[in-house]
Amino acid sequence: MFDHTEYQRKRRKANPARFRAYARSYYVRHKDDPEWREKRNAYLRRYYHLHREKRNANAHDWHKKLKAEAIAHYGSACACCGEAIYEFLCIDHINGGGNRHRKLLGCSRNFYSWLKKSGYPGGFRTLCHNCNQSFGYNGYCPHQISGHKRNDYAH
Repeated sequence: MFDHTEYQRKRRKANPARFRAYARSYYVRHKDDPEWREKRNAYLRRYYHLHREKRNANAHDWHKKLKAEAIAHYGSACACCGEAIYEFLCIDHINGGGNRHRKLLGCSRNFYSWLKKSGYPGGFRTLCHNCNQSFGYNGYCPHQISGHKRNDYAH
């Protein structure tokens, strides 16, 4: 039996620009039709709920990729203590103002996207979460005062 869906997928994949242009023109022709808009919104709501897990997984992967790119750019280890385990690292505003910047962006998830769009500007560094918290609350990190590095605590 002929599989029309698979045939359409192959055609779309072979010439994506043509199908994107058609989809745009179709939308422009129908966007003012209230009946079409209601059908489209109903479809989008159904799709949104049916594919929630996939959307969340994709968003999570996208965010991890952006964070990894930013950390690779600003340094793959904490600038204070030398911690290099990826899960412990984050990007720090060198001159403070991270909370104000987060409020300006709308949410913390937009931060790594903003860094990439801005071409990874200066004024940022890689820190581990402990050093970042200490700088935020105390204005200094205990590593700087005691002169201890992470490896000095090994047993």
